[in-house]
Amino acid sequence: MWKRVLGCAGMVASLALLPALVQAQDATPTSAVPPADLTAMVLFPGDIPGGNLALDQGYFENPMDFVPAIVERTGKSEQEVQADLEEFGFGRRYALRLAEAWPGGIATPVGIDAPIENPWVRTVTTIVSEFPSEEDAAAAFTYMERETEDAGDIAFFTHEEDWPLSTVIGDEAELTSAVALATDTQRPYTTLNLTFRSGNLIGDVAINDFLARETDSAEIEGLAAQLLARMEAVRNGEMPDLGQRVLRFAGPTYIDSYTRLDGITFPRHEETAELIAERQGRSNALAGYVLEQDIEGTAQAAYIVSEVIQFASPADAADFEMDSVRQRLADDPTYRAVDAIPDSLDLGEASQGFSYTYADESDYAGWSGYGIVAQSGPWVITLYLELPGDFAPEIAVDLAEMQLACATGAPCPDQQPVPASLLAPVATPIAQATPAA
Repeated sequence: MWKRVLGCAGMVASLALLPALVQAQDATPTSAVPPADLTAMVLFPGDIPGGNLALDQGYFENPMDFVPAIVERTGKSEQEVQADLEEFGFGRRYALRLAEAWPGGIATPVGIDAPIENPWVRTVTTIVSEFPSEEDAAAAFTYMERETEDAGDIAFFTHEEDWPLSTVIGDEAELTSAVALATDTQRPYTTLNLTFRSGNLIGDVAINDFLARETDSAEIEGLAAQLLARMEAVRNGEMPDLGQRVLRFAGPTYIDSYTRLDGITFPRHEETAELIAERQGRSNALAGYVLEQDIEGTAQAAYIVSEVIQFASPADAADFEMDSVRQRLADDPTYRAVDAIPDSLDLGEASQGFSYTYADESDYAGWSGYGIVAQSGPWVITLYLELPGDFAPEIAVDLAEMQLACATGAPCPDQQPVPASLLAPVATPIAQATPAA
Protein backbone atom coordinates (compact mmCIF):
# COMPACT_ATOMS: atom_id res chain seq x y z
CA MET A 1 0.00 0.00 0.00
CA TRP A 2 0.97 3.66 -0.07
CA LYS A 3 2.63 3.55 3.33
CA ARG A 4 5.01 0.98 1.95
CA VAL A 5 6.05 3.38 -0.80
CA LEU A 6 5.77 6.84 0.70
CA GLY A 7 6.47 6.32 4.37
CA CYS A 8 5.07 8.61 7.04
CA ALA A 9 5.65 12.21 6.07
CA GLY A 10 6.71 14.36 8.99
CA MET A 11 5.40 17.84 9.72
CA VAL A 12 7.43 20.94 8.91
CA ALA A 13 7.82 23.29 11.83
CA SER A 14 6.20 26.55 10.76
CA LEU A 15 3.94 29.29 11.96
CA ALA A 16 0.99 27.34 10.65
CA LEU A 17 1.48 24.68 13.29
CA LEU A 18 1.02 27.14 16.13
CA PRO A 19 -1.93 29.52 15.77
CA ALA A 20 -5.01 27.50 16.74
CA LEU A 21 -5.83 25.05 19.47
CA VAL A 22 -6.69 21.48 18.79
CA GLN A 23 -8.45 18.42 20.13
CA ALA A 24 -7.30 14.85 19.71
CA GLN A 25 -8.86 13.18 16.68
CA ASP A 26 -10.40 10.48 18.81
CA ALA A 27 -12.36 12.85 21.06
CA THR A 28 -16.09 12.24 21.32
CA PRO A 29 -18.22 15.28 20.49
CA THR A 30 -20.09 16.59 23.54
CA SER A 31 -22.72 18.38 21.46
CA ALA A 32 -25.68 17.03 19.55
CA VAL A 33 -24.47 19.06 16.56
CA PRO A 34 -22.33 16.80 14.35
CA PRO A 35 -18.76 17.94 13.85
CA ALA A 36 -17.99 19.81 10.64
CA ASP A 37 -16.24 17.95 7.83
CA LEU A 38 -12.95 19.79 8.22
CA THR A 39 -11.34 17.54 5.60
CA ALA A 40 -13.49 19.17 2.89
CA MET A 41 -12.78 22.75 4.03
CA VAL A 42 -9.12 22.91 3.05
CA LEU A 43 -7.65 23.85 -0.35
CA PHE A 44 -6.71 21.18 -2.89
CA PRO A 45 -4.17 21.21 -5.76
CA GLY A 46 -6.61 22.60 -8.32
CA ASP A 47 -7.37 25.54 -6.03
CA ILE A 48 -3.82 26.89 -6.14
CA PRO A 49 -2.68 28.90 -9.20
CA GLY A 50 0.37 27.56 -11.03
CA GLY A 51 -0.41 23.85 -11.13
CA ASN A 52 2.88 22.67 -9.58
CA LEU A 53 1.54 21.65 -6.19
CA ALA A 54 0.45 18.10 -5.39
CA LEU A 55 -1.01 16.27 -2.40
CA ASP A 56 1.60 15.53 0.24
CA GLN A 57 -0.23 14.73 3.47
CA GLY A 58 -3.51 15.36 5.22
CA TYR A 59 -3.68 14.85 8.96
CA PHE A 60 -5.56 15.62 12.15
CA GLU A 61 -3.31 17.15 14.80
CA ASN A 62 -3.00 16.39 18.49
CA PRO A 63 -3.07 19.27 21.02
CA MET A 64 -0.01 18.02 22.87
CA ASP A 65 2.08 18.58 19.74
CA PHE A 66 1.83 22.34 20.37
CA VAL A 67 2.71 22.45 24.03
CA PRO A 68 6.54 22.58 23.58
CA ALA A 69 6.37 25.52 21.15
CA ILE A 70 4.09 27.47 23.49
CA VAL A 71 6.34 26.66 26.44
CA GLU A 72 9.32 27.96 24.44
CA ARG A 73 7.57 31.21 23.58
CA THR A 74 5.99 31.95 26.94
CA GLY A 75 8.35 30.40 29.46
CA LYS A 76 5.39 28.70 31.14
CA SER A 77 5.51 25.13 32.38
CA GLU A 78 3.91 22.32 30.38
CA GLN A 79 1.23 21.99 33.05
CA GLU A 80 0.41 25.71 32.81
CA VAL A 81 0.15 25.55 29.02
CA GLN A 82 -2.05 22.46 29.15
CA ALA A 83 -4.33 24.26 31.61
CA ASP A 84 -4.49 27.24 29.23
CA LEU A 85 -5.52 25.02 26.35
CA GLU A 86 -8.18 23.26 28.40
CA GLU A 87 -9.92 26.58 29.05
CA PHE A 88 -10.92 26.79 25.39
CA GLY A 89 -12.50 23.34 25.19
CA PHE A 90 -9.94 22.51 22.52
CA GLY A 91 -11.04 22.04 18.93
CA ARG A 92 -10.72 19.57 16.09
CA ARG A 93 -7.91 20.61 13.73
CA TYR A 94 -7.22 19.27 10.24
CA ALA A 95 -4.37 20.23 7.91
CA LEU A 96 -3.66 19.43 4.28
CA ARG A 97 -0.16 20.06 2.96
CA LEU A 98 0.45 20.53 -0.75
CA ALA A 99 4.03 20.33 -1.99
CA GLU A 100 6.15 21.25 -5.00
CA ALA A 101 9.07 18.91 -5.66
CA TRP A 102 12.61 20.10 -4.97
CA PRO A 103 14.40 21.00 -8.24
CA GLY A 104 17.36 18.83 -9.19
CA GLY A 105 20.80 20.38 -9.30
CA ILE A 106 20.36 22.74 -6.36
CA ALA A 107 22.78 21.69 -3.64
CA THR A 108 22.26 22.49 0.03
CA PRO A 109 24.94 23.53 2.54
CA VAL A 110 25.28 19.91 3.66
CA GLY A 111 26.10 18.73 0.15
CA ILE A 112 22.94 16.97 -0.88
CA ASP A 113 20.85 17.54 -3.97
CA ALA A 114 17.53 17.71 -2.10
CA PRO A 115 16.41 17.90 1.52
CA ILE A 116 16.52 14.53 3.24
CA GLU A 117 13.42 14.77 5.40
CA ASN A 118 11.32 17.17 3.35
CA PRO A 119 11.81 16.84 -0.43
CA TRP A 120 9.93 20.05 -1.22
CA VAL A 121 10.91 23.40 -2.67
CA ARG A 122 7.61 24.99 -1.65
CA THR A 123 4.61 23.98 0.43
CA VAL A 124 1.16 25.46 0.87
CA THR A 125 -0.65 24.18 3.95
CA THR A 126 -4.24 25.04 4.77
CA ILE A 127 -5.66 24.25 8.21
CA VAL A 128 -9.09 24.51 9.77
CA SER A 129 -9.72 24.26 13.52
CA GLU A 130 -13.17 23.81 15.04
CA PHE A 131 -14.20 24.99 18.51
CA PRO A 132 -17.33 24.35 20.57
CA SER A 133 -18.42 27.99 20.29
CA GLU A 134 -17.55 31.31 18.71
CA GLU A 135 -16.40 32.55 22.12
CA ASP A 136 -13.97 29.63 22.49
CA ALA A 137 -12.53 30.30 19.03
CA ALA A 138 -12.12 34.01 19.79
CA ALA A 139 -10.33 33.21 23.05
CA ALA A 140 -8.06 30.76 21.26
CA PHE A 141 -7.24 33.32 18.56
CA THR A 142 -6.31 35.92 21.17
CA TYR A 143 -4.21 33.47 23.15
CA MET A 144 -2.18 32.23 20.18
CA GLU A 145 -2.04 35.24 17.90
CA ARG A 146 -1.66 37.93 20.51
CA GLU A 147 -0.52 36.69 23.91
CA THR A 148 1.68 33.74 22.95
CA GLU A 149 3.22 35.39 19.90
CA ASP A 150 4.01 38.57 21.84
CA ALA A 151 5.59 36.61 24.70
CA GLY A 152 8.73 35.46 22.89
CA ASP A 153 10.45 34.10 19.80
CA ILE A 154 10.82 30.61 18.35
CA ALA A 155 14.41 29.39 18.31
CA PHE A 156 14.56 28.42 14.63
CA PHE A 157 13.10 31.79 13.48
CA THR A 158 15.84 34.26 12.60
CA HIS A 159 13.30 37.00 11.87
CA GLU A 160 9.59 37.40 12.54
CA GLU A 161 7.18 40.28 12.04
CA ASP A 162 3.48 40.96 11.50
CA TRP A 163 2.43 42.48 8.17
CA PRO A 164 -0.63 44.66 7.54
CA LEU A 165 -3.57 43.13 5.68
CA SER A 166 -5.02 44.89 2.65
CA THR A 167 -8.47 43.32 3.01
CA VAL A 168 -10.85 42.11 5.71
CA ILE A 169 -10.88 38.30 6.11
CA GLY A 170 -13.34 36.72 8.51
CA ASP A 171 -14.09 38.19 11.92
CA GLU A 172 -10.43 38.82 12.74
CA ALA A 173 -7.13 37.99 11.07
CA GLU A 174 -3.38 38.30 11.36
CA LEU A 175 -0.55 37.94 8.82
CA THR A 176 2.95 37.03 10.01
CA SER A 177 6.17 36.73 8.03
CA ALA A 178 9.31 34.95 9.19
CA VAL A 179 12.66 33.60 8.07
CA ALA A 180 13.50 30.21 9.55
CA LEU A 181 16.21 27.57 9.35
CA ALA A 182 15.34 24.10 8.01
CA THR A 183 16.57 21.47 10.45
CA ASP A 184 17.51 18.87 7.82
CA THR A 185 19.50 21.10 5.44
CA GLN A 186 20.44 24.07 7.65
CA ARG A 187 19.19 26.19 4.77
CA PRO A 188 17.11 29.32 5.48
CA TYR A 189 13.54 29.41 4.20
CA THR A 190 10.81 32.01 4.16
CA THR A 191 7.41 31.39 5.68
CA LEU A 192 4.24 33.44 5.58
CA ASN A 193 1.20 32.57 7.70
CA LEU A 194 -2.26 34.14 7.59
CA THR A 195 -4.62 33.14 10.41
CA PHE A 196 -8.25 34.22 10.53
CA ARG A 197 -11.34 33.42 12.57
CA SER A 198 -14.84 32.92 11.20
CA GLY A 199 -17.37 32.17 13.93
CA ASN A 200 -16.29 29.01 15.75
CA LEU A 201 -13.71 28.12 13.07
CA ILE A 202 -10.11 29.26 12.73
CA GLY A 203 -8.48 29.01 9.31
CA ASP A 204 -4.79 29.09 8.45
CA VAL A 205 -2.83 29.42 5.26
CA ALA A 206 0.94 28.89 5.44
CA ILE A 207 3.37 29.20 2.54
CA ASN A 208 6.91 27.89 3.07
CA ASP A 209 9.55 28.54 0.40
CA PHE A 210 12.71 26.48 0.91
CA LEU A 211 14.67 28.52 -1.63
CA ALA A 212 14.01 31.52 0.65
CA ARG A 213 12.29 33.46 -2.13
CA GLU A 214 10.24 36.49 -1.18
CA THR A 215 6.64 35.59 -0.41
CA ASP A 216 3.78 37.62 -1.84
CA SER A 217 1.24 38.87 0.70
CA ALA A 218 -1.35 39.34 -2.06
CA GLU A 219 -1.07 35.65 -2.91
CA ILE A 220 -1.68 34.46 0.63
CA GLU A 221 -4.57 36.88 1.13
CA GLY A 222 -6.18 35.46 -2.01
CA LEU A 223 -5.72 31.92 -0.75
CA ALA A 224 -7.18 32.86 2.64
CA ALA A 225 -10.25 34.27 0.89
CA GLN A 226 -10.58 30.99 -1.02
CA LEU A 227 -10.22 29.02 2.19
CA LEU A 228 -12.95 31.09 3.87
CA ALA A 229 -15.24 30.53 0.88
CA ARG A 230 -14.58 26.78 1.04
CA MET A 231 -15.34 26.71 4.76
CA GLU A 232 -18.66 28.44 4.08
CA ALA A 233 -19.46 26.04 1.23
CA VAL A 234 -19.02 23.08 3.59
CA ARG A 235 -21.11 24.78 6.26
CA ASN A 236 -23.85 25.22 3.65
CA GLY A 237 -23.77 21.57 2.61
CA GLU A 238 -22.27 22.29 -0.82
CA MET A 239 -19.38 19.81 -0.55
CA PRO A 240 -19.20 16.01 -0.21
CA ASP A 241 -18.80 14.56 3.30
CA LEU A 242 -16.54 11.60 2.51
CA GLY A 243 -14.09 12.60 5.23
CA GLN A 244 -16.79 11.66 7.72
CA ARG A 245 -17.70 8.43 5.93
CA VAL A 246 -14.30 6.77 6.08
CA LEU A 247 -13.54 4.17 8.75
CA ARG A 248 -11.33 5.59 11.52
CA PHE A 249 -9.47 4.02 14.42
CA ALA A 250 -6.99 5.31 16.95
CA GLY A 251 -3.46 5.14 15.57
CA PRO A 252 -0.98 7.05 13.41
CA THR A 253 -2.18 7.97 9.93
CA TYR A 254 -0.17 8.17 6.70
CA ILE A 255 -2.82 9.43 4.28
CA ASP A 256 -6.05 11.09 5.42
CA SER A 257 -7.53 13.22 2.65
CA TYR A 258 -9.70 13.55 -0.40
CA THR A 259 -7.95 12.15 -3.45
CA ARG A 260 -10.59 13.19 -5.99
CA LEU A 261 -13.22 15.95 -6.23
CA ASP A 262 -15.52 17.10 -9.02
CA GLY A 263 -14.38 14.17 -11.12
CA ILE A 264 -10.70 15.19 -10.98
CA THR A 265 -8.05 12.99 -9.39
CA PHE A 266 -5.47 14.97 -7.44
CA PRO A 267 -1.78 14.45 -8.23
CA ARG A 268 0.31 13.08 -5.37
CA HIS A 269 3.70 14.48 -4.44
CA GLU A 270 6.52 12.93 -6.50
CA GLU A 271 4.04 10.98 -8.65
CA THR A 272 4.74 10.66 -12.38
CA ALA A 273 2.47 12.24 -14.98
CA GLU A 274 1.80 8.77 -16.39
CA LEU A 275 0.54 7.45 -13.07
CA ILE A 276 -1.61 10.53 -12.52
CA ALA A 277 -3.23 10.03 -15.94
CA GLU A 278 -3.71 6.31 -15.25
CA ARG A 279 -5.47 6.98 -11.96
CA GLN A 280 -7.66 9.64 -13.56
CA GLY A 281 -8.79 7.19 -16.21
CA ARG A 282 -9.70 4.37 -13.85
CA SER A 283 -13.29 5.51 -13.34
CA ASN A 284 -15.75 8.36 -13.71
CA ALA A 285 -16.17 8.79 -9.95
CA LEU A 286 -17.19 12.18 -8.61
CA ALA A 287 -15.14 12.04 -5.41
CA GLY A 288 -12.81 9.78 -3.48
CA TYR A 289 -11.26 9.72 -0.02
CA VAL A 290 -8.43 7.58 1.38
CA LEU A 291 -7.46 6.94 5.00
CA GLU A 292 -4.33 4.86 5.59
CA GLN A 293 -3.32 4.11 9.15
CA ASP A 294 -2.00 1.71 11.76
CA ILE A 295 -4.65 0.53 14.24
CA GLU A 296 -3.69 0.92 17.89
CA GLY A 297 -4.77 -1.50 20.59
CA THR A 298 -4.70 -4.68 18.50
CA ALA A 299 -3.14 -7.98 19.57
CA GLN A 300 -0.56 -7.59 16.79
CA ALA A 301 0.33 -4.69 14.53
CA ALA A 302 -2.52 -3.99 12.12
CA TYR A 303 -2.44 -1.74 9.05
CA ILE A 304 -5.52 -0.64 7.13
CA VAL A 305 -6.30 1.37 4.01
CA SER A 306 -9.92 2.45 3.53
CA GLU A 307 -11.17 4.18 0.40
CA VAL A 308 -14.65 5.63 -0.15
CA ILE A 309 -15.61 6.44 -3.75
CA GLN A 310 -18.75 8.35 -4.70
CA PHE A 311 -20.34 8.13 -8.16
CA ALA A 312 -23.06 10.20 -9.79
CA SER A 313 -25.46 7.24 -9.92
CA PRO A 314 -25.79 3.60 -8.83
CA ALA A 315 -25.36 2.59 -12.49
CA ASP A 316 -21.97 4.34 -12.67
CA ALA A 317 -20.90 2.68 -9.43
CA ALA A 318 -22.02 -0.73 -10.70
CA ASP A 319 -19.74 -0.28 -13.73
CA PHE A 320 -16.67 0.00 -11.49
CA GLU A 321 -14.18 -2.73 -12.48
CA MET A 322 -13.68 -4.46 -9.15
CA ASP A 323 -11.12 -6.97 -10.34
CA SER A 324 -8.84 -4.14 -11.46
CA VAL A 325 -8.08 -3.53 -7.77
CA ARG A 326 -6.75 -7.08 -7.38
CA GLN A 327 -4.95 -6.89 -10.73
CA ARG A 328 -2.96 -3.80 -9.75
CA LEU A 329 -1.49 -5.68 -6.79
CA ALA A 330 -0.88 -8.77 -8.93
CA ASP A 331 1.16 -6.62 -11.35
CA ASP A 332 3.26 -5.15 -8.53
CA PRO A 333 6.43 -7.16 -7.68
CA THR A 334 6.10 -6.09 -4.04
CA TYR A 335 3.32 -8.68 -3.65
CA ARG A 336 2.88 -12.35 -4.38
CA ALA A 337 0.08 -14.92 -4.21
CA VAL A 338 -2.55 -12.34 -5.10
CA ASP A 339 -5.52 -14.69 -5.32
CA ALA A 340 -9.26 -14.11 -5.47
CA ILE A 341 -11.29 -15.32 -2.48
CA PRO A 342 -13.43 -18.15 -3.89
CA ASP A 343 -16.36 -17.78 -1.51
CA SER A 344 -19.06 -15.16 -2.05
CA LEU A 345 -18.70 -12.17 0.27
CA ASP A 346 -22.31 -10.97 0.02
CA LEU A 347 -21.50 -7.32 0.76
CA GLY A 348 -23.76 -4.63 -0.65
CA GLU A 349 -25.06 -5.16 -4.16
CA ALA A 350 -21.76 -6.54 -5.47
CA SER A 351 -18.43 -7.43 -3.89
CA GLN A 352 -15.12 -9.17 -4.47
CA GLY A 353 -12.20 -10.09 -2.26
CA PHE A 354 -8.64 -11.32 -2.62
CA SER A 355 -5.72 -12.37 -0.46
CA TYR A 356 -2.03 -11.53 -0.86
CA THR A 357 1.34 -11.66 0.86
CA TYR A 358 4.47 -9.56 0.59
CA ALA A 359 7.42 -10.79 -1.44
CA ASP A 360 10.32 -12.32 0.50
CA GLU A 361 12.64 -9.47 -0.50
CA SER A 362 10.14 -6.85 0.68
CA ASP A 363 10.59 -4.88 3.89
CA TYR A 364 7.29 -6.44 4.97
CA ALA A 365 8.07 -10.08 4.30
CA GLY A 366 5.92 -12.23 6.54
CA TRP A 367 2.94 -9.90 6.36
CA SER A 368 -0.28 -10.97 4.67
CA GLY A 369 -3.39 -9.10 3.70
CA TYR A 370 -6.88 -9.14 2.28
CA GLY A 371 -8.44 -6.66 -0.11
CA ILE A 372 -12.20 -6.18 -0.23
CA VAL A 373 -14.20 -4.20 -2.81
CA ALA A 374 -17.94 -3.60 -2.46
CA GLN A 375 -20.61 -1.50 -4.17
CA SER A 376 -23.94 -0.25 -2.85
CA GLY A 377 -25.98 2.42 -4.59
CA PRO A 378 -23.67 5.23 -5.81
CA TRP A 379 -20.89 4.13 -3.43
CA VAL A 380 -17.87 1.86 -3.85
CA ILE A 381 -15.54 1.06 -0.98
CA THR A 382 -12.18 -0.66 -1.04
CA LEU A 383 -10.46 -1.90 2.09
CA TYR A 384 -7.07 -3.50 2.67
CA LEU A 385 -6.16 -5.08 6.00
CA GLU A 386 -2.65 -6.36 6.71
CA LEU A 387 -1.20 -8.24 9.70
CA PRO A 388 2.16 -9.89 10.39
CA GLY A 389 1.07 -13.46 9.78
CA ASP A 390 -1.82 -15.54 8.50
CA PHE A 391 -5.31 -14.53 9.55
CA ALA A 392 -8.88 -15.32 8.60
CA PRO A 393 -10.54 -13.32 5.81
CA GLU A 394 -13.58 -12.80 8.04
CA ILE A 395 -11.63 -10.17 9.98
CA ALA A 396 -11.21 -8.06 6.84
CA VAL A 397 -14.80 -8.73 5.77
CA ASP A 398 -16.09 -7.46 9.12
CA LEU A 399 -14.15 -4.21 8.66
CA ALA A 400 -15.40 -3.88 5.10
CA GLU A 401 -18.98 -4.22 6.37
CA MET A 402 -18.30 -1.42 8.85
CA GLN A 403 -16.82 0.75 6.11
CA LEU A 404 -19.74 0.12 3.76
CA ALA A 405 -22.18 1.06 6.53
CA CYS A 406 -20.34 4.35 7.09
CA ALA A 407 -20.39 5.13 3.37
CA THR A 408 -24.05 4.37 2.79
CA GLY A 409 -25.65 5.29 6.11
CA ALA A 410 -24.90 7.63 8.97
CA PRO A 411 -21.38 9.10 9.00
CA CYS A 412 -18.73 7.30 11.05
CA PRO A 413 -17.65 8.58 14.47
CA ASP A 414 -14.20 10.13 14.77
CA GLN A 415 -12.95 6.86 16.24
CA GLN A 416 -14.29 3.32 16.05
CA PRO A 417 -13.66 0.76 18.80
CA VAL A 418 -11.21 -1.96 17.84
CA PRO A 419 -13.18 -5.02 16.66
CA ALA A 420 -12.94 -8.08 18.90
CA SER A 421 -11.44 -10.07 16.01
CA LEU A 422 -8.35 -7.83 16.10
CA LEU A 423 -7.93 -8.22 19.85
CA ALA A 424 -7.25 -11.95 19.62
CA PRO A 425 -3.80 -13.25 18.56
CA VAL A 426 -3.55 -14.26 14.91
CA ALA A 427 -1.83 -17.34 13.50
CA THR A 428 1.90 -17.97 13.43
CA PRO A 429 3.63 -15.45 11.16
CA ILE A 430 4.24 -16.71 7.65
CA ALA A 431 8.00 -16.30 7.91
CA GLN A 432 8.03 -18.67 10.91
CA ALA A 433 5.58 -21.26 9.62
CA THR A 434 6.66 -24.89 10.00
CA PRO A 435 6.99 -26.64 6.61
CA ALA A 436 4.75 -29.61 6.03
CA ALA A 437 6.38 -33.01 6.57
